[in-house]
Amino acid sequence: MPVFKLIVTMKYKLFFVFALVMANHSFAQSPIIEFIDSLALNKMKNFQVPGLAIGIIQNDTVLYAKGLGVKSINDPEPLTQESLFHMASVSKPFTATALMQLESQGKLELKDKLFDWLPEFKMRDPEYKLISLKHILTHTSGIPDVVDYQWDKAEYDSGSAFRYVRSFSESELDFTPGTGFNYSNAAFDLLAAVIQKASGQTFEDYLQDHILGPTRMVNSTFLKKEVPPALATSPHVFDDKMRLIKSPVYPYNRRHAPSSTLHSNIDDILQWARLQLQEGNFDGKQIISQSAFKALTKIQKPLGEDRGICLGWFQDKINDEVIIKHSGGDEGYSAFFGFLPEKKLAITIMANNDLIITEHLATVILHKILNGKSLNYKTPIHIALGHLIYEKDITTFKETYYAYKNQHADAFGFGNGYLDGLGYQLLDDGMYEKAVDIFKLQVSEHPEEPGFYDSVGDGYRAWERQKIALNWYLKANQKDPEGKMSKEKIDEIKIALIKE
Repeated sequence: MPVFKLIVTMKYKLFFVFALVMANHSFAQSPIIEFIDSLALNKMKNFQVPGLAIGIIQNDTVLYAKGLGVKSINDPEPLTQESLFHMASVSKPFTATALMQLESQGKLELKDKLFDWLPEFKMRDPEYKLISLKHILTHTSGIPDVVDYQWDKAEYDSGSAFRYVRSFSESELDFTPGTGFNYSNAAFDLLAAVIQKASGQTFEDYLQDHILGPTRMVNSTFLKKEVPPALATSPHVFDDKMRLIKSPVYPYNRRHAPSSTLHSNIDDILQWARLQLQEGNFDGKQIISQSAFKALTKIQKPLGEDRGICLGWFQDKINDEVIIKHSGGDEGYSAFFGFLPEKKLAITIMANNDLIITEHLATVILHKILNGKSLNYKTPIHIALGHLIYEKDITTFKETYYAYKNQHADAFGFGNGYLDGLGYQLLDDGMYEKAVDIFKLQVSEHPEEPGFYDSVGDGYRAWERQKIALNWYLKANQKDPEGKMSKEKIDEIKIALIKE
């Protein structure tokens, strides 16, 4: 580590330790702290999360900063608030901030057309030339989302950004730019090349010099190779038997840097939080102009009452308080960051398991802080009991399912469709009879849903019981006569049966 960065790091750590001591002095006995500890440990157990990190700051006071659990199940080293997580789409507000800085510097404008910056960018639909930089930041460009991130074929060199730009020649727009909304990681990833052309630096170098460095995010980086092994965490997923394992691939590919490759930790993201709570100012220095900050956090496209997309951020309300936020999830990781401007309050949560939805956990905590009330973040029942159908039989599964439903409905979610994913996973694993049993249980629980009858049909069809499948598709069609999908399957099976 360079001497200068080492000195800055040590000064930063001393500041942060002091902040934590002051926070602990004031809040250590707080019922909210006890609530967060209990909630986090409970959800880690229920969702099989190896490691979870939570940070909360109000004004300049750190209310909570902890790493819980381990970095990896294969090498159970304790997680700390310095442990680095892949932040997935929490990267996007950083990219948007960089673009707004460049606009403030007069190096580009959001109304600029993408094609004017990247003439090598081409799509089959000629309307691609209408795409503006603002369209990309508001997910209104019409560029379809990424289909395959190619984590298993990761690129690490600086040329990846422009190779990605040239990879769209056979793609078509989902809609005319500016006329719809479609969340697009692919569109965001094109901004690496724009930022490089406008600034003269690679995307990662620009972010380091103009955002991460000035806000003292001393361990954060967009480059996987810069993650110190001592601070690294591992991603975790469930295998086809619903067993937690270390992911066989790591979610990194440099071509997707603007949308997803930030690596950060609790200490650093709380510094980012200070920048947001001070409206672009950090320790007396204006990192983002006030006008740029206001534009970044203002709704540009409404998505419903009190909700909308800003520039790289989403805006919503919680307890009638505006929250500016972004969540993220990639292979084996889940992350969230949000701040409440009026309350000068921010929260971040990171997990090395992509099953837990960190935004839901943050919402529960914020409700508790704002009004003292506890929301119940329930564990989906198929997550809690999925292993039983693999290891036992449908009888054991159903007995346990109904026991949980009758005795533990306050802790487990029995939502519409929770069993559907489990059934299709069983189909993928060739366990047709068990899949059909799960689909039938789902029908008995939700007899009003035509789609679940269709699922039973899919199970029998995969099991090569065509006549039985036809009967279930007909039941789905009776429930929903306009259901196009079931009609198509009915016609296909009838034709197949005639040929027999």
